[in-house]
Amino acid sequence: MKGATTVDEYTLAHGDLEIGPKFCAGILTATANGQDILIKDASNRKHNSMRDCIPNGTDVKREYATYLFAKMVPGLVEVPAMALRNVNGTDALAMEIVQDAYHPWGWEIPQGISITIKRNMALFDAVVGNTDRHCQNFFVTSDRPKRVIAIDHGLCFPLPSQSGGRIDLGTTLFLRGERLPKWCINWLNKILAMEFKIRRVLSAHIEYEAIEEMFKRVNWMLDRGRFMDAYDLRSYSRP
Repeated sequence: MKGATTVDEYTLAHGDLEIGPKFCAGILTATANGQDILIKDASNRKHNSMRDCIPNGTDVKREYATYLFAKMVPGLVEVPAMALRNVNGTDALAMEIVQDAYHPWGWEIPQGISITIKRNMALFDAVVGNTDRHCQNFFVTSDRPKRVIAIDHGLCFPLPSQSGGRIDLGTTLFLRGERLPKWCINWLNKILAMEFKIRRVLSAHIEYEAIEEMFKRVNWMLDRGRFMDAYDLRSYSRP
């Protein structure tokens, strides 16, 4: 895939690992079978209101669950390949490195990116409950046509029970209140059609409640035909 390395999942999961210096908070440089990768663990994470909705220490599993979900809906968003590994006795993610790409300035996807890509990522974030999509949490490739590669999903799949029913909206690309185009409705119906498989795959990594809330968000958007206009789970997540 242009715009990212071609490290396969098997190498990420089982390749001979050599850890390098720290890249940034909680992320280390590394190689797997001699190929450059990144290692991400749950250390050095900031504690703020956006994190109140997930149990401590579950970032890595949430990010991996988000990757697995993205794989089940190919064509919705691009996410770098990753695999769970045990590193120094703790769960960590081995991730491919996005190359030939840049973080944009500002808080929106820059010009030259298809509106379809923007809406698809907004839909993806709404489905997985991502409250932390900002300019440092996606890359724009330098090839033509430009593509968007989504990263950093440790705050996805929030739990209302952790935060009194309220989820901090944070900085997101949700197209709040905008009418869902037909292709977004089609995506939501595809997700519902795969509900059994999605539940089976994600249940190995995240809580039952988190998966329930995901499908409540899907049904909320289908019932109303629009993107969520708020991210207060008290407004739509009651059984």
